[in-house]
Amino acid sequence: MVISVFLYQIGMNMKILKFLLLLFCLAACNITSYALVTLPSIFCDNMVLQQNAKVKIWGWAKPYEEITVKVGWDTTTYKVMTGNSMEWSVDVRTPQASFTPYEITVEGWRKLTIKNVLVGEVWLCSGQSNMEWSPRNGILNGEKEVAAADYPNIRFFQVVPRKSVVVQDDVYGEWKECSPETMIDFSAIGYFFARKLQQELNIPIGIIGSYVGGSPIETWTPAETIYEDPELLDLSKKISEMSWSPKEPGYLYNAMIAPIIQFKIKGILWYQGEANVENAEGYDKLLTNLIYSWFKKHGEHVPFYIAQIAPFAYGVEGQCPTIQNKQRFVSRFGDVEMIVTNDFVDDVNNIHPKDKQTAGLRFANLALYQLYHNPTKLSPNQVFSPEPIVPYYGKPNEVYVNFFYAEKLHSTTKTIEGFELAGIDGVFYPAKAVICEEQSTIKLTSAKVKKPTQVRYAWKNTAQPTLRNEYNMPATCFWLDDIPVGIVEDIE
Repeated sequence: MVISVFLYQIGMNMKILKFLLLLFCLAACNITSYALVTLPSIFCDNMVLQQNAKVKIWGWAKPYEEITVKVGWDTTTYKVMTGNSMEWSVDVRTPQASFTPYEITVEGWRKLTIKNVLVGEVWLCSGQSNMEWSPRNGILNGEKEVAAADYPNIRFFQVVPRKSVVVQDDVYGEWKECSPETMIDFSAIGYFFARKLQQELNIPIGIIGSYVGGSPIETWTPAETIYEDPELLDLSKKISEMSWSPKEPGYLYNAMIAPIIQFKIKGILWYQGEANVENAEGYDKLLTNLIYSWFKKHGEHVPFYIAQIAPFAYGVEGQCPTIQNKQRFVSRFGDVEMIVTNDFVDDVNNIHPKDKQTAGLRFANLALYQLYHNPTKLSPNQVFSPEPIVPYYGKPNEVYVNFFYAEKLHSTTKTIEGFELAGIDGVFYPAKAVICEEQSTIKLTSAKVKKPTQVRYAWKNTAQPTLRNEYNMPATCFWLDDIPVGIVEDIE
């Protein structure tokens, strides 16, 4: 009996010992795997790196672990040792774009190999639902477009939507070759932009998609940018709570932009503004601060292309043109340009125009004209919408508005509707508009405004301007004040 009890106790102790040993081994395995060299998710098979550039490759490893990086396009061996932060990075020069697939190896305690890496042009697409809108959501000629989306040298990296109170180190996502199966759930604008670039440049194109439907601009801006500026903070408090997106400053930036802000890109496509109609009066400052905070974090200025929001029946009249005009104003700054979307809206009660092809094409034409030596010989009037210059007086009660990019200015309707004049009382009245002989100037008159001081155009939420240039690029709404006094003779 005693012997049996003794043996039973030994058996139980052995089970406990084995269990403790198992726990120790599991813990040791976890520690070891955590210490092994790792990479952010954006460095994975099928990725695209920016051509002819110094790109940063980074990751994490055990403190004071030596990391070796080798790339398939040269014989250089890059070595770096981590410090106590467990972070490492190396700067690598990339060659000219080609369709040659490369491998990149990263080795510390273990060896990682990234396969099927292409070198080409890389762009970031961000914003809210019109940038997020995929063929699966419904686009013009969607079935046909999806079936034809067989472009393995276009690659997508879609950041999985997340929010965070603090800046994160990594995002969820992976690079995928463009196919009908992958294109159907990616940004339609991003795809059509990439397709046009590849057709004209014949090089690989990488598109990073980081967007959340219904998201206000404050969520995409580094939190300190908002909280350290009383005006921006007051503006951010005007945004109502929403069920489809966070509204807190920095929440989406922290989780979806900050972890990839070091990744080398050619430029940025931005389509956002619909969620900021409640604080539209400050959107120009909000957008400007987002742009330059991103530039600062990225370490350089890159082209930043804005899609102007489309006409829509918002609840308060004037919200849409206010945002549109603020976007137009910001687009006049260096490195920033804008495409207009007001001419292909099929339903002003639908905030998501189905024609994403035209938006993608206009973004691509901007890039081709400005950055890629204009291979298709585009005229400026095919790329830019008619842009008003400061108005001026002519004869008594006459105001003239000149336009850039407005050769052969014309209207798609018999009479030009949408122009208004106001005097010092600020009350606007409809104005008669006539295109002058040289076809780049509009003459405005109103019997109710004796001394005009302000002019505006298409200042309605649902306005779809009819002014076009010779290539049918549409003018946008605008509001110009402080008309300088001057007499111009024989202008017609």
